[in-house]
Amino acid sequence: MLGINKAGNAIIYRTAINKVVTYANTPNLLFNEITYQFLDGFRNSLIKSGLKANSISNYFRTLRAIYNKAIKEKLINRSHYPFLDITVKTERTAKRAITVDEQICITKLNLKVNSQEWKARSYSF
Repeated sequence: MLGINKAGNAIIYRTAINKVVTYANTPNLLFNEITYQFLDGFRNSLIKSGLKANSISNYFRTLRAIYNKAIKEKLINRSHYPFLDITVKTERTAKRAITVDEQICITKLNLKVNSQEWKARSYSF
């Protein structure tokens, strides 16, 4: 992936692989060792470590994509596919942007010129 300018995907794949290998406690995890029970335990360990639903979903989508590529490359038989009964939920991301009204209030603040607050506002707007 790095060779075809897909560095972002390469990093995401590498991160997911590292997380799964760490959970499995073996550097040589085989595709046929990734079972429903393995994935369920992996999900539970991610939850226990404090990861949110969207992060867990990202790991599972990535792992599923890698597994699908392995099937296409004939590295594993489709009959071993462990993702059929795995459901991973996502949550709507909370909005973090301030509202237009809040922006207007900030621009109307009477701040001392060159103060830290004045400079911060100047950088923001």
